Amino acid sequence: MGFLSVVPGELRDSQFLIVGVDVDSELPSGCSIDSLVNRLRTLGSGIGISLIDHTPVWYREGADIQSVSRSQFRALARSWNSHFGNQSV
Repeated sequence: MGFLSVVPGELRDSQFLIVGVDVDSELPSGCSIDSLVNRLRTLGSGIGISLIDHTPVWYREGADIQSVSRSQFRALARSWNSHFGNQSV
């Protein structure tokens, strides 16, 4: 079973934890992703915060960070794709 590792020093905008996997070593799997999620949940509960929240989608708009529901983001993505000529969403 592989393990997705936290990239050292990669906490962006004091809000986004960047994780990665060394695909030359082993491809990510459901087990490795579950393992990472469980470790982040354990870490978060130990410090009294939730590090795993699947509800909102966060994205950058200019210098600002926006948060919307998944359905709102899907609608935004469709409008962006139609604006830029890509209908694949």
